[in-house]
Amino acid sequence: MLAIHSPRLTLTFLHGRPSEALRAEAMRRALERADRNTSKYVAEMGIDRGLLDLQRTIKFEDRHVLTRDEIFRFGIDRREFVETPWLLETGTRAFLRKLAVEKLEGKTSYRLLQWQLSCLAADDFRLNYQRQLEGPGTYGMVSIAGVAPKPLQFRFPPFKSPGYENWQLRMTKASVESLAGLPQLEITETSIAPDGQRLVHVAKLSTDGLSTSMKTLFGGCTVPTIGNDWWRAAVELKKQNVAPKQDITPKQDLAPKQEAAPKESPSDK
Repeated sequence: MLAIHSPRLTLTFLHGRPSEALRAEAMRRALERADRNTSKYVAEMGIDRGLLDLQRTIKFEDRHVLTRDEIFRFGIDRREFVETPWLLETGTRAFLRKLAVEKLEGKTSYRLLQWQLSCLAADDFRLNYQRQLEGPGTYGMVSIAGVAPKPLQFRFPPFKSPGYENWQLRMTKASVESLAGLPQLEITETSIAPDGQRLVHVAKLSTDGLSTSMKTLFGGCTVPTIGNDWWRAAVELKKQNVAPKQDITPKQDLAPKQEAAPKESPSDK
């Protein structure tokens, strides 16, 4: 996070108590000197002076967090693609996370991208890809290359939330392990424009931190085998559109049987 606000100067007089006019003049000169020094530094760093103009509009007690667009526009960081390493997130269920911001060709703003790799079972992993929507020209297909002989396709259609799309890809442990051995990952987004033109965008992701974090993730995949078998059987039945068989095992009535009370004969009365 990068934030700005206007400066505050404190004057200290060592001898005597100056008049208000003298204090005001000293403050004016101090502010001018601070502004010259700051402007010189900003110019030497190649940063746009508009940053200082914005800074003066923010009270010292407040702050303005710069957006990625402002960071680019003011020349603080003009990279069009910035990414984090793969990091291990711990909690109820551990997973790996990677974030990136990207400036698309022909666009003036950045979009936020996020990847999450989680373990569902010992040999069942899910890679989530969340991307910020860019309007009606959103890409309609997402794939990842280098993991298998053919690119792996993310599930279509994606889940949608306000301003974002969430794509999912199920992977085996072997496929996940192959990720760490790659120097970089290629995420390809493809769509057909209204004029019929095929649009292709490729993002190359660093695998920095993936191998180390992956070992910890594997250590937490302790789902019982019987659970795996049940889940896979259910998925297979769903593919075949077959309803699971009903349990026809005879149910035993476990409620205690009540014994009938002996009937009294007339002779007993």
